[in-house]
Amino acid sequence: MLKPIKTILAIEAAIRGGSVSLLEDNKEVFSFGGVTDVSRAEDLLVNIAALFETAGIEKSQIDLIAVSNGPGSFTGIRIGLATALGLKDSLGIPCIGVSLLSAVAANFHGADKVAVVMPVGKNDICWQIYKNNDGRTESVSLPIGSERIQFLNFMSESPDLKILIQSDLYDILQFDSGQHHRAVRIDQNLAYIVGLGAQNSNLVSDTEPFYIHSSRSSLGVS
Repeated sequence: MLKPIKTILAIEAAIRGGSVSLLEDNKEVFSFGGVTDVSRAEDLLVNIAALFETAGIEKSQIDLIAVSNGPGSFTGIRIGLATALGLKDSLGIPCIGVSLLSAVAANFHGADKVAVVMPVGKNDICWQIYKNNDGRTESVSLPIGSERIQFLNFMSESPDLKILIQSDLYDILQFDSGQHHRAVRIDQNLAYIVGLGAQNSNLVSDTEPFYIHSSRSSLGVS
């Protein structure tokens, strides 16, 4: 009989300094965020160790490791996946990949159609459009990498779309006064959102990395 999933270690290392989170029964126990601009393997391991110590639980109590497989910085994605797979092998527990964009979209319930936007480089971003179909989050576009100005142009041409934006990027982007009500700042720990997504079978994938490059192609939205 399979062990029920109760305690999840969630890792997101591809956005800014990364973050880690412990969840029990879908509730956040503790979460830590990185303090550097880019994730570093040594910092991630230290944060994971501190997470267990603060929560007062042993690594052996973890039922599942959930890791973001992208998008984000190439280095951060590799660090997160390598760390998660190393823990999987050493602890002998399952490890799954979760799309960060899909997890954020599924965790938001304030609109039928949203765009999720994350930084993936110094000046580039990645975004994807999702819709709520009877409680099921479905993508209606492929993810696209672009420069910030391209996204702002698209945003101005899509007035009915709710925009979910990672907190640091929210502060960087310059919105017109009429667009602020459409932009939702995602302040939650991203690893925690990945952990929530790990229990949604529609969001779970393998641990292959998802890299995206900036593109100047246009995006069609259904």
